[in-house]
Amino acid sequence: MSRITRYTIAILAVCMMASVSIAQPEVDYDEQADVFVDVYEENPGEYVVVIISNEPDSILVKIEPSGGNYVLSVVAAAIMQSSGNIDLQIDDNPALGSFTEVRNILIFDYDAGAPDEDGELFVAIDIAGTLGAAGSTPGGYVEAHSIPNVIAVGGINASLYAGPRKNPSTPSNIASLATSGNMLGSIYVFNGAIDAMTIGGNIGSATDTAAIATSRQINLLEADRIWANIDTTFNGGTGEIYTLLCTAGDFVVSLVSSRAFDNNVNSKIEIAGDCDADMTFTDTTTVGVRIPIIIHGDLPSDRSITVASKIDAVGQRGGIVIAGSLEGDISIGEANGLKGQIIIDSDNTGDDWDGDVVIGAGTGTPITIGPSQSQPNDAPDRKSVV
Repeated sequence: MSRITRYTIAILAVCMMASVSIAQPEVDYDEQADVFVDVYEENPGEYVVVIISNEPDSILVKIEPSGGNYVLSVVAAAIMQSSGNIDLQIDDNPALGSFTEVRNILIFDYDAGAPDEDGELFVAIDIAGTLGAAGSTPGGYVEAHSIPNVIAVGGINASLYAGPRKNPSTPSNIASLATSGNMLGSIYVFNGAIDAMTIGGNIGSATDTAAIATSRQINLLEADRIWANIDTTFNGGTGEIYTLLCTAGDFVVSLVSSRAFDNNVNSKIEIAGDCDADMTFTDTTTVGVRIPIIIHGDLPSDRSITVASKIDAVGQRGGIVIAGSLEGDISIGEANGLKGQIIIDSDNTGDDWDGDVVIGAGTGTPITIGPSQSQPNDAPDRKSVV
């Protein structure tokens, strides 16, 4: 990176706080605090901020635009054994300007030569622009020990890596992740959950499959259409899915979760179009599905829903409803594993039942109901045998 222009940053760093404001071609910071901040223009209108802390206490660093619209990248490190955390906040200031893109946030060499240092990087973002490189393809990344909150109105094209923490047992949860646009980047939460992920457009695309990987639960994931591998068992985890809403079209690729479970009365998986995805619920010790799975389109022939244990429609909350055709298969592990209903062609428009429903798939004596079976298990024209 060639340094072209240096410009003002005002640092109020009395151990507990540092403030960065882009304004004039000079660098100013409190030399009494053991914090180094450098800001330079890599290309016209594209700025890089470097933050290095050797403070024993945590510091708050705020980056705001001042007098223009910018493209921003940040490199940060808490490098010494005694250093505290860096709490990084990147916010637009409507009166002064905005960040059109926040392309990259990187922890550099935070273990190099000092593997026992304590400092961690926490990132919160609230911008009107794009997190990552703007465009119709994924680009950019955010790497931090924890990424509590992200708002990027224009879209999220960067991939996010939350964790692992210095203490691997400490969670690196994402509390909120939101955009009015599309999310083309991937999300990896090494030891933690996603509380609320609300995407106003699509996740992934037909040409770029996203990944959403957590080791703990996803409480809410909502988007118009989804092309993604969603996995709540990432990094050896056993997370659950509570609510997944695909509100305007198909869900494509896959969902892997220990269980589809309820944390409130509105918990459900609901897909406005086809479920062109394999759904797998891996827990074998308890109820695998206790919320409605509602598919307003079809389950295609090369797709399946697999429940390793059982479906339990507690208070009519569970079960599988397919408005269109069942062309793929549904598999339930336990012999008495269906406590509830599986409804096919729920809109009563003459859709097909071409796939199999297997109950007791994990036993030596499964029952298969489907169009290729002998009576009394032939479907959809099942007949009683007297």
